[in-house]
Amino acid sequence: NRIHSSLSKCPSSRLQHALKSACHAALAAGQHIRVHYNQPHSITLKGAINLVTETDIAAERIIVEILTRD
Repeated sequence: NRIHSSLSKCPSSRLQHALKSACHAALAAGQHIRVHYNQPHSITLKGAINLVTETDIAAERIIVEILTRD
């Protein structure tokens, strides 16, 4: 698959680990978003025109948790 192909192109094990963690975080957050996609959302503004839902916040939390842990 594409992740393994990309990992094999990384010049160092440190970069491979970082890429693997980033992919894991993105896939986990994406799964959370898919589960909550057709659900009602509470929407808040994070800027003048930037909308954010509780699902967005949860996905960000998942990403940060995985990247911090790994």
